[in-house]
Amino acid sequence: MRSVIYKNSLSKSSIMKSNSPFVLQTLASSIIKSLLPAAVRKNSFIINDIPNSFVIDADEQIIASLLTEFVEEGITNSYNNCIRIGAKFSGNFVVLCIKETNHSSSYNQLQNFQSQIEKVGGHIGIAYEKGNVTTLTLCFQQQLAAA
Repeated sequence: MRSVIYKNSLSKSSIMKSNSPFVLQTLASSIIKSLLPAAVRKNSFIINDIPNSFVIDADEQIIASLLTEFVEEGITNSYNNCIRIGAKFSGNFVVLCIKETNHSSSYNQLQNFQSQIEKVGGHIGIAYEKGNVTTLTLCFQQQLAAA
């Protein structure tokens, strides 16, 4: 397995609270709904494995932009693809995973999105496995209210 990780260069103090908490599953469902016609044209499908109770505190616009771009990339560069979106908490971090079972190209543009993910205090990782399985991981910090 080959992995690439782009780390963030921001300190915790440079991350500012800008949005209210939101339900990540709802955001992902909305994105999936908008991209479904393109996925069907490529004989692909998208599964939202994020629990409907999964609430995060991060910049919703940035997360939406990144998630949309990565799912679009999976649809555009493959055929017969299963794209599975999941999320979990790891301490004060959110780990958002996009796993694809038939991705036929690499995410060469990841560096283009690095500045966006840094805005939410995170990093991007990618793993290529045998059988054209690709796992893209977005890990970003929860934005906690100041004490």
